[in-house]
Amino acid sequence: MELDYRHPLYEAYLGRWNYYRASYLGGFDYRHASLGMLRKYLFEDDAPGNQYHNRLEYTALDNLVKLTVDTYRSFLFRSTPVRTFGYLAEDIMIKRFLEDVDFNGKDFDDFMKECNDMATVYGNVWILCTKGQIDGVMTREQEIEVDLRPYLKMFTPESVLDWEYQTKLNGAEELVYVKTKLKKMKKYFQQKQQSIQLVLFRLLFIMQIKVI
Repeated sequence: MELDYRHPLYEAYLGRWNYYRASYLGGFDYRHASLGMLRKYLFEDDAPGNQYHNRLEYTALDNLVKLTVDTYRSFLFRSTPVRTFGYLAEDIMIKRFLEDVDFNGKDFDDFMKECNDMATVYGNVWILCTKGQIDGVMTREQEIEVDLRPYLKMFTPESVLDWEYQTKLNGAEELVYVKTKLKKMKKYFQQKQQSIQLVLFRLLFIMQIKVI
């Protein structure tokens, strides 16, 4: 397994994903000639002066893509979602999860709104649900004390470089491997496997996936 290997679908769609993201972000960066957002006229490069650059400077920057995404989200989340947890409704860990779903202070509703926005932009996103591990923490009381609980992390398509599914005996497809690109962490690790150092990669072997 080569760390710099990228899934064929990743290679095929990366340019399109970058285009979608640039269209959503908009702004002055959208005028960069390298993005090729404004199609060149025939023989425009042969004209005196930098005609293409001049046209870029006069291009309007109204971000209709972001307006469309925001409008769709406003309709979708017009009413606050209602979630029922049965006998777990008053569970302290459930409450902590809903109030801070990613350990960055974002509640569950805001997290899902962000996922909705990015899924509208790209067509899909990856959502990782995982739980940390602390040596010596074994009981539920200890987990509550140190706030050791599941959390969510969203990955947009251009951050997921490789993945693998395996067919189970009953014919179902099971995700067993994901390689993601991290911008802030300079660490490569294998979940529940031996850790090694590398720049800007995270490798996850999915040992068990549970749908809640």
